[in-house]
Amino acid sequence: MYNFEGRYDLVRFIKTVQKVGLYVNLRIGPYVCAEWNFGGIPVWLKYVPGISFRTDNEPFKAAMQGFTQKIVQMMKSENLFQSQGGPIILSQIENEYGPESKAMGAAGHAYLNWAAYMAVGLGTGVPWVMCKEIDAPDPVINSCNGFYCDDFSPNKPYKPSMWTESWSGWFTEFGGPIHQRPVQDLAFAVARFIQKGGSYVNYYMYHGGTNFGRSAGGPFITTSYDYDAPIDEYGLIRQPKYSHLKDLHKVIKRCEHALVSSVPTVTSLGTYQQAHVFSAGTAGCAAFLANYHVQSAATVVFNNKHYDLPPWSISILPDCKTSVFNTAKVRISCRTYYGLSFSSIKSLTSQQLVRIHQLFRQAKFDDPSGHCLSPAGEYNLRLGIIKELHPDMVATYSGSAQVFEGHPFIVEAGISIGGKDVKQISPGVWFIGLFNGIGPTRTQSKMIIRGPAYSFAANITVEACTNSMMMGDFCNSPVYPFSCTTSNVNSTLKATTVNETMLENLMTCKSSLKTFCADESVSYIFSFDIINVADEFTIMASDVKFNVTPSNKTSGANDISLMCFVRHGSMPSVASFDYSSDLSKVPLVIHSPLIGLESHVLQCPLGKAGPNCTMDIYTLQTFVRRGPTPFESYYLPVSVGASYTSANFPLEPLLSYSSYNGEPGNIWTYLLLDIPRGAAGGNIHVQLSSDVKINYEVYIRFGGLPSLINRDYHYVNKSIKSDTSMFFMLYDSSDDKINFYIMYAREGTWGFGLRYLNTSHDPSKGPTVMSLSLERCPKRCSSHGDCKFSFDASGLTSYSFCSCDRNHGGIDCSIEIVSHQGHIRQSFFLIVSNVAAILPAYWALRQKALAEWVLFTSSGIASGLYHACDVGAWCALNFNVLQFMDFWLSFMAVISTFLYLATIDEVLKRAIHTAVAILTALMAVTNATRSSNVVLVMVIGALGLLIGWVIELSTKYRSLSFSVRFSLDFSQILQVIKRWICNLIGTLLRRYHWPFALAGFSALSLEILSRTLETSENYWFWHSFWHISIYTSSFFFLCSKANIRSNNCKVFDI
Repeated sequence: MYNFEGRYDLVRFIKTVQKVGLYVNLRIGPYVCAEWNFGGIPVWLKYVPGISFRTDNEPFKAAMQGFTQKIVQMMKSENLFQSQGGPIILSQIENEYGPESKAMGAAGHAYLNWAAYMAVGLGTGVPWVMCKEIDAPDPVINSCNGFYCDDFSPNKPYKPSMWTESWSGWFTEFGGPIHQRPVQDLAFAVARFIQKGGSYVNYYMYHGGTNFGRSAGGPFITTSYDYDAPIDEYGLIRQPKYSHLKDLHKVIKRCEHALVSSVPTVTSLGTYQQAHVFSAGTAGCAAFLANYHVQSAATVVFNNKHYDLPPWSISILPDCKTSVFNTAKVRISCRTYYGLSFSSIKSLTSQQLVRIHQLFRQAKFDDPSGHCLSPAGEYNLRLGIIKELHPDMVATYSGSAQVFEGHPFIVEAGISIGGKDVKQISPGVWFIGLFNGIGPTRTQSKMIIRGPAYSFAANITVEACTNSMMMGDFCNSPVYPFSCTTSNVNSTLKATTVNETMLENLMTCKSSLKTFCADESVSYIFSFDIINVADEFTIMASDVKFNVTPSNKTSGANDISLMCFVRHGSMPSVASFDYSSDLSKVPLVIHSPLIGLESHVLQCPLGKAGPNCTMDIYTLQTFVRRGPTPFESYYLPVSVGASYTSANFPLEPLLSYSSYNGEPGNIWTYLLLDIPRGAAGGNIHVQLSSDVKINYEVYIRFGGLPSLINRDYHYVNKSIKSDTSMFFMLYDSSDDKINFYIMYAREGTWGFGLRYLNTSHDPSKGPTVMSLSLERCPKRCSSHGDCKFSFDASGLTSYSFCSCDRNHGGIDCSIEIVSHQGHIRQSFFLIVSNVAAILPAYWALRQKALAEWVLFTSSGIASGLYHACDVGAWCALNFNVLQFMDFWLSFMAVISTFLYLATIDEVLKRAIHTAVAILTALMAVTNATRSSNVVLVMVIGALGLLIGWVIELSTKYRSLSFSVRFSLDFSQILQVIKRWICNLIGTLLRRYHWPFALAGFSALSLEILSRTLETSENYWFWHSFWHISIYTSSFFFLCSKANIRSNNCKVFDI
């Protein structure tokens, strides 16, 4: 029985691939690996009597043949093979069987041939492939899987060279390190494969994915390719890997005719340089120029032209003349989201489409073209799409605080951060920051913050056992502490290769209980606190044996499996751990363990570190920096010739010149510094400078010593660095200068490892100076802002941030939001647009309406002065005074326009003006910039006009009201009402010049439109237009008022 419904609809998937114009390599398997449990083979098949997987076994072959035939028949019935006009151009049977075939011997070879002939006999009309199988029988094509396949060749010369798995990266085990493969290396490998005659490349993985829960293979550890794939598992593009590979294949496509027309002609261009030339005769040629040296660049001569080749790179010349692409040169690109056609996703509802469209619109773009997302914007967009498409995953995705550690996300009403599982939360200080808005403009100084304001209430609860040595849902499972003492050398450790110097500083920790009875379903938790930086941490179990005779007489000590799981900072489990080992077989050894909760601890003597205790380690002393910015300090080693008045110290006196195992270029020097409690809002600033090329690599780790594998941040060169972390900020670094920040450093001990590369270099010719400091704002806000500091809600930790000027933004004010020319243009528009106030002022003066003339003239002048101060040009008075005058006079001018249109007694008008002046002054001084003030001013003005009309009409037409002698004659009453309405309409028609009134309403509608379209980015344009439209509408309204000379209205008798 098979299930191909819903998300398992394979036919629908292949048709979708065909619809978007892609081809398919149908890897039927049925064993496909894919980091999936049993490699895709169902677990229940294991319990079929007499079955043995992937060998010459009849039950397994019967199941495999039935499955393969089922898949092929499904594809044939829908005409999906290329021979039928479909997208499937290749099919694959089995997967990476080569090593298994050799291990199985004759049975494996028989199974291999059977699988090949069985597949070919299905008559698909397309070739079959077997990856990593050198013995693939004809006509099956053997193919390559791996990071590099340039040395691969098929087992027969007439078979094409195919790369079925070009590994774009490596999977990440949750809880383990995140692997990153530089796109330069990936592009080099692919170009090299094509250069040497390769004809087919398939990436694994190009579209990242994650195997959750028990679907993951191996020890059920969740694995994911999402972190390093060109397209992540939610369909979002990851740069620069996506664009660089796209550029590579565009260039290869341009070389297509030459590539298929000939085999390459190879020419040596140097010791590590080669040219591969493909010729298409008179139709042209294509060339690949390669430099295989890992460290040195080269300049080669090809066809009488010079070409510069970076280390480990290939330049592609589609016409054998012009180099249009080099694998090591990655063009600057941002995260782009084009080509997403939501209308083609039939499974989405219209509501989901609208919501996802809104998510894209809400994302803050860094690039003026509107195509680039900041990391924070990408994260928020990704999370929003997850919530829309997979609402059932929201609880899983937001249920663990570790998921959000160091990442921003959109806060919605009622959202909770963290989880109910107390075992998943590490001890220590947690900081939660709420930011209204993301992107570089958030830190830009603005006159008005345009956007919604939010009020919130935070309720933080920590669910834990009152007794720290108990755990579990009911706090009934004990945690056994280890007691530690300085110990003599253990005989077990003597037999190992541990350095004797480390054995002299051995700390042994044991449980107070001598023995434990480990039932199969019971876990025991032990705790141990590493106080100082250690080099090695070993966990051993001794005298492991059965306490009863096993029911299976063949079972013995070798059948015991005592699994140990170790996790730093929190409780381990089978699903969540940092390290693991079967203690019944071999001790668990952890190199450079982290300080904190983690047996033997091996420590080097004071001042020494490393596996052989030959590396020097220095604890840096803190010095408070004197300056205008508080809470800053720098770190210096003691007694190495450094001046305590300067943050700089030389590195050469710290070197030991003793390397690991005598390997040249592998000299390490370690530095330790401490970030005190309450200083988590600071940034570690790391600088190295020299007069010559710097021969150091920098590795950093929190809570322990770093290494090439275990590190939190690193800098090797401008290409190899921690550019995937949002807390790592690199500045103007070069061959002779390294300059970067670690943002918002955690409280505690930080380890710095300096790897010295060139032992033949004379330090006296180019000494290297280093500086380590704790600074408040990165790069001093780039001289474009002020460094502000504040305290968290507890008042115990200070944090800093940059308040940028009008033209810059970003976390360090380094992003130019408005150029100098743009600033001049914006200033000109905002100031000069107030000249439009001349129009209503002129008309008011002509009509001898002196109060209105004073208001409009003052309003225009005050607005011009205010905006001149706001844009940073010139401040005639205090900014707050100018802001008050601008808004107050603007409010008064608008309301005075309404009052001018009503003909009422001057005494009453002065009273209304006085009341309005008091009210608008209160509005301007309390919260002048709120949007509701505009509506309120319009309402007050209209109400004043209405009151004026009512007073005028009640006075002028009092005689037209019903007679004192009350009459029951209905016709007489109707006649009076008609006469009254006729007079009212006639008065309104004669009172106003309606063309001017209609022009005034048109200008007023433009004012409302400009107000609606106004944002922080286009404020200068639409607000300038607002100035013009509001003054122009006032001018037309003033012009619309006319004097009534007579009151003629003829009423016909009925």
